[in-house]
Amino acid sequence: MSKPHNMSPYNLVTSLLNLSRFEGSTREFWRLFVRQYAALCHAEQAMLVGCSGGKWGVVQSWVLPEKTWSFDDDLMRIAEAAQKQSIVRVSDLLAVRIDVGPQEDPPVLLMELKAGTHVPEVQTLYFAAGLPSTFQVMRQYGKARSDVVFFAEVLKLLGTIQEDKKFKQAAMRLCNEAAALFKVDQVSLGWSGPYGKQVKVCAISNLETFDQRTNAIWELEAAMEECLDKEGEIIWDHHQKNDELVRAHKAYGAVRSVGHLISVPLRIGSDCVGVLTCEDSKTPFQESDAWKLRLMLEQCVRHLSFLEHRDKWVGEKVRRQFKRTFRTLLGVDKMAYKVAALAGVAVLAFLMFGQWAYKVDGSFALKAEQMVHLSSPIDGLIEEAPVRPGDIVHKGETLLALNTRELLLEQAKAYAKLARYKHEIEKARASYSLADMRIAQSAMDSAQAEVDQIKLRLENTLVKAPYDGVVVEGDLQVKIGAPLRTGETFMKVASLNKLYAEILVNERDIQDITLGQEATITFVGRPELNYRIRLAQIIPQAEVHDGQNVFTVKAELLDPSDDWWRPGMSGVAKIDAGDRSILWLLTHETLDYLRLHFWL
Repeated sequence: MSKPHNMSPYNLVTSLLNLSRFEGSTREFWRLFVRQYAALCHAEQAMLVGCSGGKWGVVQSWVLPEKTWSFDDDLMRIAEAAQKQSIVRVSDLLAVRIDVGPQEDPPVLLMELKAGTHVPEVQTLYFAAGLPSTFQVMRQYGKARSDVVFFAEVLKLLGTIQEDKKFKQAAMRLCNEAAALFKVDQVSLGWSGPYGKQVKVCAISNLETFDQRTNAIWELEAAMEECLDKEGEIIWDHHQKNDELVRAHKAYGAVRSVGHLISVPLRIGSDCVGVLTCEDSKTPFQESDAWKLRLMLEQCVRHLSFLEHRDKWVGEKVRRQFKRTFRTLLGVDKMAYKVAALAGVAVLAFLMFGQWAYKVDGSFALKAEQMVHLSSPIDGLIEEAPVRPGDIVHKGETLLALNTRELLLEQAKAYAKLARYKHEIEKARASYSLADMRIAQSAMDSAQAEVDQIKLRLENTLVKAPYDGVVVEGDLQVKIGAPLRTGETFMKVASLNKLYAEILVNERDIQDITLGQEATITFVGRPELNYRIRLAQIIPQAEVHDGQNVFTVKAELLDPSDDWWRPGMSGVAKIDAGDRSILWLLTHETLDYLRLHFWL
C-alpha cells in the first residue's frame, strides 16, 4: 500500500471507503484510519483520544519520529469542545468528532496541520468521520451472516444425527461433521455417562476403529477428564506459558505433536456426560470457537445420551436409574426444593396422623331457671316504679306502687257507714227493738266486709319482689300516671341463683355431641374470660334460626357465676367433641359440602 501522504485526494477518499470493509483486527483498523484521515487533512501528526468514566486517554496516535506530541489539558478542552460541536479548529489544530455509533462519549481525532494547509470541505470531513460507524456495522453484518451460516450447518448436522439409530454411529458422524465444519485436524468424543468421572473415548474423526490401549488414547482420556473436572471449556496453545492447570492437555499435545487444543464438555442440565476435543496444528482456537462448539453440542447431546442409554443392557439401565434417583435425593442440587419437599412430607404426615381437639361451635344465651311474670292485682294508676330493667332486687322490695287516693276515699266512706251502723245497733238495743237491732247488725257486717275489701285492695297497691333476683323486663318509670288493669303483666323478674346456658348447635354438628360433654363459654362483652359448662339436655326438636336448622342444648354451669352476669347475655360456646386428625379438621366441612351438593 502506498504511503497516505503520497496519495492523491481521490485515492485517499477511496482508501478510506475501503476501510469500511476492512477485515483485519479493530486495532489495525484504527491505526490505518488515523493515518489516512490525517493524510486527507494534510496533517503532520494525529492523535485519537477518547473519554471513559470521565477520564480522557489516547486510543491511537500517528506522530512523526522526529517529533513528540503529548495529550495535555489544552488538547483535552479542545476535544471536549469537539464532542459538542463536531468540528473545532484552533490555529493549526483541527479536532473532529468520530462517529462510532450510539454512545455517550464518542472519540475525537486531533490533528496538527501544516502551516497554510487547505482543509477539505466540511462535508468530506463529516463523511470520513462516519466511516468507523460503517466499519462496525459491516463487521456486525459479517458476523451475523457467518453465524447464520453456522446455525444452518448445525441444524443440518442435528438432522443427520437424528437419523442414526446407534450411539456409535451418531458419535462418529458428530466427530466427522465437526472436523469438517471447523476445519481442524481431528475431533474426538469421550463419554462418561451421567454422574461419571471416568471418560472413555468412543469416537475419533476419520477413524473407524482405534486401539484403546495406546498411549495417545490414554493421554486423550486424561485431557478429557481434566476438562470434566474443570466443568468448563479448556483452550490450550503450545505457546501458552501458564499451563500448569492444563497439564493433561499439554501432555496430549506433546504426544500428538499438535500445537492447539480445545476441549468442550457435553452437558445435560448441570451434569457433564462427555467431552469433545478438537486439535489443530496450524490455527489457534478462540473463545468464539468454544461458543460455537458449545452451541452445536447443546443441540446434539440429548439425542446422543438417549442412544447411549438405549444401547445399554437392562441391568445397566436399572443401575443408572437407581444411581440417578439416589443422587437426586441426596445431592446438593436444588437443595431449597428438597427441603421444601421434605417439609411438605412432614407437614402432610403431621396433618394425617396428628391429633387435635375438635370443638363444636355454637352461640349461647344465659337463661334463668326461675322467672316470674308480675301482673297487676287490681285496676289503678301507676304512682311509683322505683326499679328498672337490670336492677338487682331483694325479696320484699317494692317494685310497683299504685295510686291510693280513690281507695282511701272509699275507705273513709266505709268507716263512716260502719260507725253509723254501730250507732244504730246501740240505739236499737236501748229501745229493746230486736228487729231494728238485727237489721243494723246486718248492715254493720256488710260495712265491715266493705272495709276489709278496701283494706285488701290498699295492700295490693304495693307489688313486691317474691325473691332475690334481677328485673329483666318492664320499665314503668316512663309510664307514671298510666292506668294498669287487673291481670296485666308489667314486669319480669329472674332469679340469679340458678342460671344455665342455652346453646344453639347446627344440625350438621349435633351428631358429634352427647350429654355429659364439657364445653367452654365466652361472653361477647368479656371475651378474655372462659367458663366451664356441662351439657345437661338436648331438645330433640330442631328449629329455624337465622335461616339454619339448629338444636337447642341446655348446659349447667360448672364454674360459679359472677356478679355481672345477667339473663339474656350471649356469647360463643365451644363443645369438646374429642380428638380428630388435623387433616379431617381442615377438610371435613369442604368434603361434606361436596358430598351434599355434588353427590360425591
